[in-house]
Amino acid sequence: MKDNDKPDAWDRFKLFQPFITCPPERPLRRVGPQGDGGKWLCDPGPERAPCAVLSLGSNMDFGFEHAILSETPCRVVTADCTVNGDKLGDRHTFLRACVGGFDHAIADPKILTYSDMMRRGGLDAVTILKIDVEGYEYPVLAEWKESSRGLPDQISIELHWKKFDIPHPEGLPMLYGRKEFGILDLALFMDHLVDLGYGIVSQEINPGCPGCSEFTFVRVR
Repeated sequence: MKDNDKPDAWDRFKLFQPFITCPPERPLRRVGPQGDGGKWLCDPGPERAPCAVLSLGSNMDFGFEHAILSETPCRVVTADCTVNGDKLGDRHTFLRACVGGFDHAIADPKILTYSDMMRRGGLDAVTILKIDVEGYEYPVLAEWKESSRGLPDQISIELHWKKFDIPHPEGLPMLYGRKEFGILDLALFMDHLVDLGYGIVSQEINPGCPGCSEFTFVRVR
């Protein structure tokens, strides 16, 4: 299929299916409530302190954070510049900041790069990254290298193929200047994650968002 022969809605995600599995002792399960608040992960229950979960984008839905705090000893940092969040306990931090690429961070002081977000949250490492940031996931993860600090063991991510009408600084693009992504664009992004050692363990269509799909990646090297 040519890249300009773009299927509708969720169809363009169909090629990107799980190709690895969770470790037998840590089966795949939903962490948090049903719906957009819960996320599929390789069971985080066995995690031991110190461990850290970085949750980027909340929209005032903290079901995932509550589950992580109750089921693990991990510290949790939530960040979202579009809402005012509350601290959920001694192991939780809320930052009124959003994440983006380097150019976004230069243009808007409310936007931090991934490394700056870790620094602001006081994190030396990230065990689990949950990221739902309406298209900003591409410039954020595209800047990762094998030598980057804080590459997480697991990533729960909502990937978008379509640009949404939400504000972004100085007209800077969220999707590399593209209004939407075709299959080849998504394949290049997936290949980048594979090069970093990640494999897909879960893919779930989000019925409330025709332009996006939920993925879980686990790093195997």
